[in-house]
Amino acid sequence: MKEIVVNRCYGGFGLSFNAVKRYAELKGIKAFPYIQSKHKWREGEDEYKLAHNESETENTTLQLVFWLLTDYGELLSEFPEDAEWLNERDIPRDDVCLVKVIGELGVKANGRFSELEITTIPDNVEWEIEDYDGREWVSERHRTW
Repeated sequence: MKEIVVNRCYGGFGLSFNAVKRYAELKGIKAFPYIQSKHKWREGEDEYKLAHNESETENTTLQLVFWLLTDYGELLSEFPEDAEWLNERDIPRDDVCLVKVIGELGVKANGRFSELEITTIPDNVEWEIEDYDGREWVSERHRTW
């Protein structure tokens, strides 16, 4: 049987700070979390601050965490053009490390607008994730016109 992570509530797939951190650990990826601490539209300039723990992300205006694969220091005014990212939305939903993180952390793995669950399907099924307003389910892949 194959295990797949899906989001069971409206809003969309997302991982908590600690879930991304644990996923990166399991994959052997060094990832550095930056939060936007100033916004051009409000303060006249953008600024991104290296976050050292989850509590630092709780009071950010947009609650966005950007996981960069390079440590650019404590403060940035913009991300370098060649910056590489760990984007949680690019993680394959059947990634064994992702499944392990959800199993280990349970509800603490949920992002701001998600309710993650591990679902199981037969191994030989070609599958895809479908959604309505971010609420997801696994469907068997088939042809559509």
